[in-house]
Amino acid sequence: MLATTTPAREAAAARPALPHRYMHQDATMTLREGLEELRRATPDLLEPSDMPENIGRFFAAHDICHVVFGTDTSLPNEAMTDTWTLAGTNVELRDLLAYYKQEDSRKVLNDLMRELGWWRTIWASIGALPKVARVIWSARRMTRKWPIYGNEVYLDTPLGELREMFNIRVVH
Repeated sequence: MLATTTPAREAAAARPALPHRYMHQDATMTLREGLEELRRATPDLLEPSDMPENIGRFFAAHDICHVVFGTDTSLPNEAMTDTWTLAGTNVELRDLLAYYKQEDSRKVLNDLMRELGWWRTIWASIGALPKVARVIWSARRMTRKWPIYGNEVYLDTPLGELREMFNIRVVH
């Protein structure tokens, strides 16, 4: 007897394997559990509590964006996360610019860029442009923007529910 395949099985087989459970569109884990998974998977992740308060607050919000929008911390996914932050959250561009103008922020980011390498980061960002375009398209289809701050009320909500609530479509 021949094994039969269904369209759903074929679609699942065609999808790339994702390295983290929080990256799945309909993940049942909570936002809190997703953050724990992100931190376990990335032990060298900058710790927001070790930074000045204003910088740590932004980095904590950035980590939440990784989980909510289903991205890891690879360089192409960082480009996607930054795009999601600009296009899919309620952050104001002027607030981001004010953040980047702070001396402490510039120091943290410059240290990080020296560690990663400017050219490597630029090259990875260019390579991510097709996915960045898909992120912009997905962000435009959201029913409402993700709150960059004050989102603690969602920590115990399953990611699949959050994504449905905000009409977030994870881009891979």
